[in-house]
Amino acid sequence: MQNTIEQLMLCSGKYINWQPHTENYTLLVSGDYNVLPEYKTVCGVYMCSGLYESSKVNLPIYIGSAFDLHKRISYKHINCLNKGIHDHCKVLQASWARRGEDQYVWWLLESSDSDSVRSLEQKYLNYYKPFIDTGGGYNFHEKVEKFNLTLSCFENL
Repeated sequence: MQNTIEQLMLCSGKYINWQPHTENYTLLVSGDYNVLPEYKTVCGVYMCSGLYESSKVNLPIYIGSAFDLHKRISYKHINCLNKGIHDHCKVLQASWARRGEDQYVWWLLESSDSDSVRSLEQKYLNYYKPFIDTGGGYNFHEKVEKFNLTLSCFENL
């Protein structure tokens, strides 16, 4: 399902630096809508954004990449966030706990091959600048880093 930038802006709020001429993004998860199983073994760059809007708080986003979008978003992010054990980003965990799962959407920004997924993630980090220290996002690092996947969030699935 392709969504226009205008639809994305309605969902995500007005605080993110969206450019109307950029490519369309694919909605992966929103409430009961979930097409992640169709993205098993698909590499790409994704974004998590909130549906809430506040005049006092900038709308943070999280940008990441994965070699298997389904596994990364479903298990490493959503499952861990719902269990309250999302160690990767405690600020996102606190926001998720406060607002709830139904207030977040997950977007596929762009799919890629495994050789270029990290450089593609860096492109989106440079463009959106979703960093904690600027108040624009949940990302801690301005440069793409390789993280070891912890198994704690896979327990009791």
